[in-house]
Amino acid sequence: YIAKKQVTNSMDFDDLLVLTVRLFEDFPDVLEIYQRRFKHILVDEYQDTNSVQGRMIDLLAGKDNSLMAVGDDAQHPGTKVGQSGGNQGHDSSANIRSVLLTALQNDSGPQTTRAAE
Repeated sequence: YIAKKQVTNSMDFDDLLVLTVRLFEDFPDVLEIYQRRFKHILVDEYQDTNSVQGRMIDLLAGKDNSLMAVGDDAQHPGTKVGQSGGNQGHDSSANIRSVLLTALQNDSGPQTTRAAE
């Protein structure tokens, strides 16, 4: 499979994610272009992100951390009996709480407060 991708100069979805993160980490100037282009990041179904997606989100959000995450920690894999798989070491439900707490601590306004309650 890997050899066929190389011969055909193709990438799968995982390659797109991993190589984009590597690009951003290896070339901060490229990352900065995208951080300026995407000033506000919205992630829906944040509980379904994996560690690579989480890293990409963190990189894009940058030092301004202009991130809005929508998710349900009750849907996080492993929190329901019989549910399996997911998130490959990326605790996105903890990150949802962290994002909301950070927003509240920064006094982001009444919309954030209502969303967190």
